Amino acid sequence: MKAFVIVPFDGVADGEVIPRRFDVGEEIGGALAAVALREKWAAEHPLDHDADGKPGGSLPKAGRGKKGKAAI
Repeated sequence: MKAFVIVPFDGVADGEVIPRRFDVGEEIGGALAAVALREKWAAEHPLDHDADGKPGGSLPKAGRGKKGKAAI
């Protein structure tokens, strides 16, 4: 999950132990992004459509790993 900070706040990024100030416009991820979204300190990342932390969307499970002709 990724998000952009819309309200400055103090927090601890995933994998860190020292809190710091996150300013407007910063990109955040992981559990920090989830909390910031819930508290309305951040907005969803416009390219993370399926909240997996990667741009775009993922293929449905049925379409993963299959080779051959595409269904038309």
